[in-house]
Amino acid sequence: MDDHTIHVLLVEDDPAYVEYIKDLVTEVIREIKIMVDNSSTLAEAIETVDQRDFDVVLMDLMLPDSMGLETFQQFNERAPNIPVILLSSLDDSQLATKAVSEGAQDYLPKRGLSSRLLLRSIRYAIERQKLVLNLQQALNEVRRLRGFLPICSNCKKIRNDKGYWQAVEVYVQEHSDAQFSHGICPECLKKLYPEFAAEIV
Repeated sequence: MDDHTIHVLLVEDDPAYVEYIKDLVTEVIREIKIMVDNSSTLAEAIETVDQRDFDVVLMDLMLPDSMGLETFQQFNERAPNIPVILLSSLDDSQLATKAVSEGAQDYLPKRGLSSRLLLRSIRYAIERQKLVLNLQQALNEVRRLRGFLPICSNCKKIRNDKGYWQAVEVYVQEHSDAQFSHGICPECLKKLYPEFAAEIV
């Protein structure tokens, strides 16, 4: 991550606090490149992330057009893949727990925020979000192999999503990372090659 510029969207309507956050970022700018853009309302933030990519969002919960946890909920509904760190002047542990349980990556009180704490939270939020997205992708792949699969009772071919019949190993390889190696089970060996089965036994 050290070679990568982190693009941060700060959703905050207080100009003085915007400058404060930018000053905190400046203190660690030698360690990592961070670019901070600012939106002062929830609507503006949603419009901004629709138009441009950001690595992380720092969000105040009290904005001119939205207040409280609903601020995060509305944003997360529109941009669920962007990690969000909530900033609040209220040191409310219940609200923090609720926010994190609903998908926020972190909850930081505005008072006492240091550049080191902010940088660590940003880094962790980005990495955790990557892990979450990777897990979701893996679960989606697993779900594709669940449910009913039409299979021929005689030749055991599977009918795919396009209605074509294909060998079961081809279907599984196309829908997962599984690889096949072929062999023959003892029952089939006895049935198809009895002379060899007797020798092996």
